[in-house]
Amino acid sequence: QGFGAIQESRKPAMLWVYNQFVEPLERQQYPEAFPTADSKSFDTFNYPHRPMYAMVNWPFDEKPENPEKSLPRAVGDMHYGQFIFRNRWQDKDDTIVAVLFGGRTTDKDPRRMMVWSLSQQLTFGNVTPVTTGTPKIGQAVIDYWRPAEDGSGIVSAGGSSIAVDYSQASGADAVIIMVGKAATDRLGGKPDSNKTKVQTVEAGGTKFQILTLCAEGKHPVAKAEGTQIILGSQKISFDGKNINLATMAEPPKIKQ
Repeated sequence: QGFGAIQESRKPAMLWVYNQFVEPLERQQYPEAFPTADSKSFDTFNYPHRPMYAMVNWPFDEKPENPEKSLPRAVGDMHYGQFIFRNRWQDKDDTIVAVLFGGRTTDKDPRRMMVWSLSQQLTFGNVTPVTTGTPKIGQAVIDYWRPAEDGSGIVSAGGSSIAVDYSQASGADAVIIMVGKAATDRLGGKPDSNKTKVQTVEAGGTKFQILTLCAEGKHPVAKAEGTQIILGSQKISFDGKNINLATMAEPPKIKQ
């Protein structure tokens, strides 16, 4: 169904995503629909109209292509306040951070920062909705958005600033930094204490909450130095509105 709603240039990438992530899960959930190793489902489960959508929209003539070539790793929707930061397209140990300042605000316990990394599914911080108008359909109010080619990025809204750092300048595989209202050390889910570490450091009168993710468990120690946080060779600061990273990749080359 979704293939009918995306640009032609994106279809090879989405076909790759379907083959790598969606279909393997379908094989687990609906084994009866895959009698042989070469069987295909074409997403025709549950609803009678799905086969029609597949027949009309499926990119039968396209070859799957790793999304690295056609999809940006850091993507932001300024209208609805939803942001995704991905470090790579490879396997179950990819890191994906989703920050939701907008969208649904009626959930009892909305997971507004989701961290999927190193085979863990976690939540972090206390990101609250920032919208105008009716909460269910309100437009998000985003103050700052800076994506980077490697999937890193910085976003600020409603008195919170959040940075995701994939540069590895810190020595960690991934780092998430929060300042302001969102900055708590709340780490939900079932974190692997060897792969994840939360540090609270104050510098220049600002409290920084820092989550490091390390496959090998060797976490850099965050230290205050004047108004900056030193984490490995990465320097982190806050200008009163936005977090700044001294080492940060250039803007995405692939169009958002």
